[in-house]
Amino acid sequence: GTLLGLTYIKELDLWGWHRHDTAAGAFEQVCVVPEADHDAVYVSVRRTVGGLVKRCIEQFAAREVVDAADPGYFVDSGVSWYGEEPVSEVDGLDHLNGRAVLALVDGAVQGPFTVTGGAVTLSTPGTIVHVGLGITAELETLDLDVVGQGSIRDVRKSVKSVALLLEDSMRGFQVGPPDGTLVALTADAWDTAGLFTGREELAVHTHFNQYGRVLVRHTNPTPLTVLGVLPHVDVGG
Repeated sequence: GTLLGLTYIKELDLWGWHRHDTAAGAFEQVCVVPEADHDAVYVSVRRTVGGLVKRCIEQFAAREVVDAADPGYFVDSGVSWYGEEPVSEVDGLDHLNGRAVLALVDGAVQGPFTVTGGAVTLSTPGTIVHVGLGITAELETLDLDVVGQGSIRDVRKSVKSVALLLEDSMRGFQVGPPDGTLVALTADAWDTAGLFTGREELAVHTHFNQYGRVLVRHTNPTPLTVLGVLPHVDVGG
């Protein structure tokens, strides 16, 4: 029911496993099909909708960020609308009747909405719309064991702030200790750029422990690419 992936870059000697879940569903089959410009991942997913078991063939969307008005497709089992005239209702969601869904409308997050009669009514109309099940994406760092030239594996430590190196990302995600309070990183009122590339730093609420781990959680249907996590650490508490 869970999809496992392995990122492997031979020239960098880099590898790492990642787990992929899907809301209210289980992966039953997976295959990769070479297509025109990329290898497409197809999955068979079992979901319970309206008390009935249903299966859908779903394709993983390419994680290519286009622009702030259409930053990409970041929902599960959803539908998209592209049109010259704005629409306020999106249909074609019969396979998700009764489920809570999120929408990305011209680059802005809307919802959650409950699918009724295979459709949802948007808060405000839009010309580029993606609607589907929300995704909870999480990244958790490993235990901190070195700061500067010294080992801190056997001492207590606390991460007081975190700098994140981002690429073509939208704010709205949360950062903090895995077992504590997460802090949301939101855009300033004057910042209308949408997509952001660069360094963001925020203070986090942590306590001293043996691990010094940091969790990044993202639940909006928007792009987030984290190139680096730089924790600022106090030791010896």
